[in-house]
Amino acid sequence: MQKSLCISNIFGNFAAKSCKGYDMSKYEIPFLTSAIQAFANRFSMTRQAAFRYLQQYKALAFLMEFYDVEHLQSMDDTIDDMLIICRQNGGTLA
Repeated sequence: MQKSLCISNIFGNFAAKSCKGYDMSKYEIPFLTSAIQAFANRFSMTRQAAFRYLQQYKALAFLMEFYDVEHLQSMDDTIDDMLIICRQNGGTLA
């Protein structure tokens, strides 16, 4: 029996609407935290600032929805994909 986890339980104040009807596997949580840290490192930001940016511009929702594809790519490709999603939603990092 697989234990389901909700990302709001892991990230605290993550928007509750992002969690409705979405249960995360134990493999998705380390992937998301790694992606957030890698994004923060690339742009010399804190993890908290990276998390807020990715949440605001919908890249975290993208990663959760397309985990099955994204986790098979390199982290650099995943960050590039997150940047595309952020730009499409008003983000300005380049």
